[in-house]
Amino acid sequence: MKISRESGVAASVRRALYVLAVLPAVYVFVVIQYSAITLPFWDHTELIRWIAAWHDGTFTFASLLAPHNHTRPLVYRGVMLANAILTAWDLRSEYIYMYVAIFGTFACHWWGLKRLIPSNDGLVLPAAMLVVSIFIFSPAGHNNHWWSMMFQLNATNALIALALLVIFTNPGKWLNHVIGAISCWLAAYCLTNGLVAFIAIIITLQFGSHSLWRPSKWVLFWVINFAVVLLTYVPGMSGSMESAHPGVVDLIRFTFVYLGAPLGSLIWFPFKNQFDVPASTMFNGICGFALVGTGCFWVWRAWDDLRSGRPPALILVGFALFAGGSAIVTGWGRAGFDAAGVSNANASRYTIFGVYLLLGQVYYVAHLMAQRKALRAPSQPRRLHWSSLAASLAVSATVLLGSITYYRAIRIYQDVRFFSAELATAYPIGLEPTPRDGFIHPSPEFVRQLKADLQRLKIGPYRER
Repeated sequence: MKISRESGVAASVRRALYVLAVLPAVYVFVVIQYSAITLPFWDHTELIRWIAAWHDGTFTFASLLAPHNHTRPLVYRGVMLANAILTAWDLRSEYIYMYVAIFGTFACHWWGLKRLIPSNDGLVLPAAMLVVSIFIFSPAGHNNHWWSMMFQLNATNALIALALLVIFTNPGKWLNHVIGAISCWLAAYCLTNGLVAFIAIIITLQFGSHSLWRPSKWVLFWVINFAVVLLTYVPGMSGSMESAHPGVVDLIRFTFVYLGAPLGSLIWFPFKNQFDVPASTMFNGICGFALVGTGCFWVWRAWDDLRSGRPPALILVGFALFAGGSAIVTGWGRAGFDAAGVSNANASRYTIFGVYLLLGQVYYVAHLMAQRKALRAPSQPRRLHWSSLAASLAVSATVLLGSITYYRAIRIYQDVRFFSAELATAYPIGLEPTPRDGFIHPSPEFVRQLKADLQRLKIGPYRER
């Protein structure tokens, strides 16, 4: 009778955890519906170059490969251009692709956790899903929610999550590597972080090879793919890569802040408005240092599993390498970009990749907890082990702090909604300048030409309704 009662309580808790794991997704759906910017704005306005060329009959597919800010966003441009042609550039429809990318990323992690923790009779799987959900949908990355140009980052994230998980959960299957390679190619042609994913996969697979110094067939496959993507990607990029670069100390500082921002910004939400990049780097830097430290401990703990090519260890190391590589690559381009310097690591949009360091550790610890439960003899009395207590406290703290941050972040989405209303006043009929033209783009000449093209083609804010 007592066992039956305990099982009933556990089942109720398990269902509650699954419900809680879905709530962050509901939150993001609602805040996007509430605050989404649905007018051409800032860098997103540059799509007019391809949209106008298509309507005027001067479009070339090769032009989609043109570099922009250290990357070749072919996939982003292709999807947005096709959608603009089909909808007369109704930006509301772009959030369909945003939802697909954001929720697709979560679906990848849900699948990955179920592969790693196949048992459905315990609390480990739903608890891990809850923690992952809180960080995946965290308003620390609010910039990736309310601006459809961030489809570029969200699509990259979904493709990289798919690649890393499909490979590391079953690294001995050719189909998985082919799917992963296709995903990484597409990710690279969304954002440069896709190239970082190639490197993370190559190094991780080599660690999991029989010989540490002799590449396996899987590593050779990925090295060849990486070499080919570089040959198609790098030539002609030099003109878009001229910017100030940081010194070694600033790059290291940037890296720790970048890696700590997803956790630090959830513990204490630092953003004052939708465009705010917090100047202080201390707290996020400490969080990053702590996460790197715990990551090193878990890698040491998982070394034998890593050398044996076991999925939990591959995910732990692969995620960490991807997060660290993304931090270094971003820091090289952004830590000396402007007066904000190292503080740029606090930017909301960067948490989308920095969080992989933490997620890898969540995966690995969840695996250890599930493994310990599976190895316990049925006759062994149920006792609260210290690791279970620590994990329970960590999950509870994540839920509590996450709830506070999700609530505090609502004002950011309110600010965005107000900004959208102000932005709408910058798009009257005619070409006369308005006081809000600077909201559209910093160049008055570009704004005038943009409005002329939009009105001539009857698209965007001037489409026929």
